[in-house]
Amino acid sequence: MGVCIYIDVVRDGKKLGSCDLDTSAYSLSVGLQALGLDGDEIVHGVGGSDGVDAEGAEDGFVGRLTPEQVRAFWERLSPVTVEQFMTGLRTTENVNGDDEEYFTLYFADLKEIYSAAVHADAGMTMSWY
Repeated sequence: MGVCIYIDVVRDGKKLGSCDLDTSAYSLSVGLQALGLDGDEIVHGVGGSDGVDAEGAEDGFVGRLTPEQVRAFWERLSPVTVEQFMTGLRTTENVNGDDEEYFTLYFADLKEIYSAAVHADAGMTMSWY
């Protein structure tokens, strides 16, 4: 639950942007799952946090999403508002009042990095440890 996630937007082997989700990954995943989305793969890449399809890295794992997978997840993620996300997260008992601003900011960052990847027709790598 203290897993740190870094997401890079990648096209043709070049990094176009990045996002640091700090230790919010678990709660982002759980909140999205509460809304019926595949939060684990949206946050960690194909295979989810168990690393089934992730590559072992020096200090953790790297998950990946192709541009097509990014677009497919974005179609489901883009209509979700911060309020909807927080309502879903609250049902999981993984948040208290003091954490709400923290998760709101990281949810906005997650949506922003997905939007950037879609607009760049790029894939993503998710590094976590």
